[in-house]
Amino acid sequence: MTTLRVLTWVDVTAYTCLLLFGIRNTAKYLVKQGKWRTFFLSMFYLCTFEIATSRIIDFVCAYLTFSKDDQRNEMADTISEIASELAFYGKAALGVFQIGTMNELSIRLKQAAAKLSKESA
Repeated sequence: MTTLRVLTWVDVTAYTCLLLFGIRNTAKYLVKQGKWRTFFLSMFYLCTFEIATSRIIDFVCAYLTFSKDDQRNEMADTISEIASELAFYGKAALGVFQIGTMNELSIRLKQAAAKLSKESA
């Protein structure tokens, strides 16, 4: 087995596990606990699905692009590039949503601290 094949399937396996854990966490936390109403948390999971799916497609298509000797698969190469770009922009969006989540958490903590200080006074 070539190094490219091994690395591709290691990456695909890792992103598949990420996708499966994302599905599990979505069912457990967003759906069952009703946290789907929290915008930033919902967007975090949506971006996670988009990134993991795009990376899986990217790695599989990149492998297909170079799997044959002396023959490039142009369609797989194009799909790989598009999937890579989607994952890149998904990561950028994920960062924005994480900043929003941290700001929301900071506001909630300040409100809780103010409420506790009023109750103790």
